[in-house]
Amino acid sequence: MEIVIVFILLGILAIAVIPSFTTMDNVGHKANQEGVLGTLRTAWSSAYGDSASVPTLTAIAAKVDTCSCGEETSGEFVITCTGIFQTDGSTDAEFGLSTAASACTATVSKPSDITIYAAGAESS
Repeated sequence: MEIVIVFILLGILAIAVIPSFTTMDNVGHKANQEGVLGTLRTAWSSAYGDSASVPTLTAIAAKVDTCSCGEETSGEFVITCTGIFQTDGSTDAEFGLSTAASACTATVSKPSDITIYAAGAESS
């Protein structure tokens, strides 16, 4: 009888603990995205130094091995980084501009214009 009570208590504890582990995954993915965002903003500085002019999305993406510029399904152009998870756990995090880019040749005025892209609603 005692073993049954122990298993019931362990089941209750598992139900209480499992959701907090799921939340930790999302926190980790968000931190990873923010780290890559910092890398892209640094890449802006490097691309600006190379050309002595305001860099394009393509020039910034070229500075990061796992990133490239391309068209998102909504028609906006974004920098996609493979192997970087989005907050929801899906792969290939995307980074865009604070205003929608109409081509990979769009210039990025300043590093802080690069944001984490989320299907039409960017966040910084």
